Amino acid sequence: MLPSFRGSVCSGMDYLLFKQQGGQHVSDYPINEVLSIKSLVESNIENNKTILKQLEKSLLLMEFNQEYMKKFLNDGTFTEKDLLDFYTGEDVKDRYRLIEKQINEI
Repeated sequence: MLPSFRGSVCSGMDYLLFKQQGGQHVSDYPINEVLSIKSLVESNIENNKTILKQLEKSLLLMEFNQEYMKKFLNDGTFTEKDLLDFYTGEDVKDRYRLIEKQINEI
């Protein structure tokens, strides 16, 4: 038998929430607690976006370095253009900006 609150019979979900709240009915659960939880979830989302951006940036840099390492091992040298492209890393910067924009839109 499900407990009743304020004269109405609770659904199974209400009962589960009731049990999770240590016997406190959901409608009695302080709104500040819910707002606090919401704030924590939103903070976690932003932190996870930051982590994802850092991971993506690291992957791009590793791929970029791998490409130039392969080129150097195959050719045995770098041209002046290769060195300039490697030093500036414009391709990586452009690709990262696009990825960063996509992550921010999540």
